[in-house]
Amino acid sequence: MLNLSAFLAQNVKKQENVKVVVSNRFTDENGKPLEFELKAITSAQNEEIKSSVLDGNNPKKMDLEYARKLLVSCMVCPDINDKGLQDSYGAMGAEDLLGNMLLPGEYARLLSKAKEINGFNQSFVDLVTEVKKQ
Repeated sequence: MLNLSAFLAQNVKKQENVKVVVSNRFTDENGKPLEFELKAITSAQNEEIKSSVLDGNNPKKMDLEYARKLLVSCMVCPDINDKGLQDSYGAMGAEDLLGNMLLPGEYARLLSKAKEINGFNQSFVDLVTEVKKQ
């Protein structure tokens, strides 16, 4: 019989925030690259993001919008909602800031990590294989 208590919210392992260096352009006073910090979101938050970008006429535009909103929702540090940071890049909002602040490769690395911590990096087959190993 399955022990349902393992599924109770208080017993589930919490997803830790992840820090990642996406560029050597952002450094501290000693020249050490700074880390961006990302958090996982819930499925409910993900559904909200998906529903906010629904546009059946342009799937590619939907994918881009979804990626931007996912990344913004996962960002912890730097605070991309900080008006001073946005002003320094001439940005109007968090999504615009990331687009102005990051080079394409940096943005791709950060987005890849956001997808990874939200479980998009494992296929169903990978998960089944992992369970069978245990």
